[in-house]
Amino acid sequence: MKKETESSGGEVIPVKTPKKGRFKEDPQHPHGGRNTVQMPTIETRVASLEAIQSQINERLGN
Repeated sequence: MKKETESSGGEVIPVKTPKKGRFKEDPQHPHGGRNTVQMPTIETRVASLEAIQSQINERLGN
């Protein structure tokens, strides 16, 4: 398995982008930490998916 910094087939996958405006991984930045803060837990996602599935089953049954 290759590292994230290496590219395969010309596809570049940067680990950290030093460009301005990309502070998703920086918790000190006002917009930083979005991936960790707003990312719902697996339990929350499973619960929401189960609720959606129950609604679909109810609509298919009626």
